[in-house]
Amino acid sequence: MHKRDITQPLSNGNLATVLSKADSILDTISNFSRFYIGLKLFFELSFIASFSHKTIKNGLDGNALS
Repeated sequence: MHKRDITQPLSNGNLATVLSKADSILDTISNFSRFYIGLKLFFELSFIASFSHKTIKNGLDGNALS
C-alpha cells in the first residue's frame, strides 16, 4: 500500500464516490425535513380543526368562548 501524494487532485473515481456520498446525505436530509414539515402541518391542522370544532359546537349550544 503506497501513500498517495496529497498534492495530487482527486482521481475521477474518488471524486465520483465523494459526490455520490454527499448526494445520498443530502437526500436523507431533504427526506427528513419533508417528513418533519408534513408532521408539523398535520399537528397544526388537527389543532385548528379541533379548535374550530369546539368553537362551532359552543356557538351552536349558545356558549361563546370566554
